[in-house]
Amino acid sequence: MTNSLVHLPGEVRVHARLAGSPLLTPVAFGEGRRFGLWDLASLTEGALGTCVGPGSLTVSAEKQLRLRRVRQGAPTRGTRSTA
Repeated sequence: MTNSLVHLPGEVRVHARLAGSPLLTPVAFGEGRRFGLWDLASLTEGALGTCVGPGSLTVSAEKQLRLRRVRQGAPTRGTRSTA
């Protein structure tokens, strides 16, 4: 399977402007995990109708939610439906 992303000239200019902004900073240690938990909570609420507090998720609760989502056939993190 090949990556079929197409970048338009305007998108490249916007990306360059955003990347050069002093307001954007690299992700600090731990922020990636925190974003992943917010993403999981949002996807879980949408797919399973279950309210999830991302700040209160333990490692075992996170694993259980991911397994439950897979069993329900919900998309995994990082995938978006094109329908």
